Amino acid sequence: MNCGATGNRSGSCPASDVDYAGIGQQYHADPVRLALLPVGDCGSAEDVVRDVFTRLWAHGREPDHDSALADIRMAVVMPS
Repeated sequence: MNCGATGNRSGSCPASDVDYAGIGQQYHADPVRLALLPVGDCGSAEDVVRDVFTRLWAHGREPDHDSALADIRMAVVMPS
């Protein structure tokens, strides 16, 4: 099943958000596929992942590229 999860973002980002935007683009498709399992439809899976990225960005901490995918997967599977 293809949810169209390309991770493409448009628009400009403040310098402090560049790393987060890059992580979002790089790791978008995998969490959408993971979220698709429990929710069952692409739209809801996209919403779950969008919420996860929003929560992670809101924390304001520097992203760790080495553990970013694991952090994102954990947030998708175990939302707060």
